[in-house]
Amino acid sequence: MPTIGRDGAQLHYYLDDFTDPWRGPADAIVLQHGFSRSGRFWYQWPALLGREYRVIRPDLRGMGQSAVDEAAVEQGAYRPTLDTLLDDLIAILDDAGAGRVVYVGESFGGILGMHLARAHPERCRALVLCNSPCRLARRESATPGILNINWHRISQATPPAAKPANTPASPRSSCSPSSDDATGSTYHDTTNATPRSS
Repeated sequence: MPTIGRDGAQLHYYLDDFTDPWRGPADAIVLQHGFSRSGRFWYQWPALLGREYRVIRPDLRGMGQSAVDEAAVEQGAYRPTLDTLLDDLIAILDDAGAGRVVYVGESFGGILGMHLARAHPERCRALVLCNSPCRLARRESATPGILNINWHRISQATPPAAKPANTPASPRSSCSPSSDDATGSTYHDTTNATPRSS
């Protein structure tokens, strides 16, 4: 399980290669996990793919076994951006000796894959997105960054009260802002709601 140092971080990745060495260099496939996971997310896949591909499973910076310099975090100097994570990925591919790769990204890993395909098309042979958004908002209208979201506040929010068991579930549910929700949640289901009078 190789580890490389880069810009105040120790980047860890799994390299699974069960290809026949007499066939010559095998193509590489990258299995990239999403936000708040690790390369172990894909632990069952190397057995299926490892005979045909060299399987590279990186841990994103600050996740899994990839460590970040604690002093940089405490000083507020650690600002993970999509470009930083992409540069980390390129460094891992270089360290693993992988040129063009088949890239499989799950959730946020798919966003990183789209950025790889756009910024370095010569490194991306194929792109597979699993549970990832298919487009990104324009920079000028986008939130400053997915990694700047206050995840602690979101995790502390109380979910809205469950529907009674005899209420049929709606196949299409929408959410709208609510400032007077007694549960503390900032959203509530408006599928069958009637308009409120002011």
